[in-house]
Formats: sequence, C-alpha cells, structure tokens
Amino acid sequence: MHHSTPPGKLRTICKLIAQAVFYAIWNERNKRLHTSVARPLQLITKEIKIILKAKLYGMDQNIRNNNRLNSIRHNTIDTYLHSWFQHFSL
Repeated sequence: MHHSTPPGKLRTICKLIAQAVFYAIWNERNKRLHTSVARPLQLITKEIKIILKAKLYGMDQNIRNNNRLNSIRHNTIDTYLHSWFQHFSL
C-alpha cells in the first residue's frame, strides 16, 4: 500500500534541509578561518544528515506526546522520519 506524504510535511523537511545546509556551510567556513583545517565533504554531508534525522525524530516525539495527551491515535507511517527516508535519504 502506497502512502503519500502530506505537502506540509515535505515543505517542513525541505526548510529544515536548507537550514541545516546553511548552518553546516557557515560552521565549516568558521572552522576553516579560525583553525585552517578543512573537513572532507563526506563528513559535512554525514553531519547534516545526522542533524536532520535528530530534529525530525524530535518533531515526531513531540507529536506523539501531544497526541497522547489529547488521546489522539498517531499513524506511525505518517512520521517526519518516514517521510525523510521515503523521499530524501539516499
């Protein structure tokens, strides 16, 4: 059964990707300026993916906790992390 991701979730994930990339570039720029040490692109990419997965997991946990308080059932397929792996993770 194919389950589509709501457009709002994809939009949120895309915004988070942009923020994580901007942060990683800014952080790497500062490290290179102040320590003269450059990290390989693969390491920066891995760091971005870790940051994104942690943020998406946290967002899913917040939704689960809010739904428990409101006695709403949460569909586990419709999580931010599931959407990440379905559309973005390579």
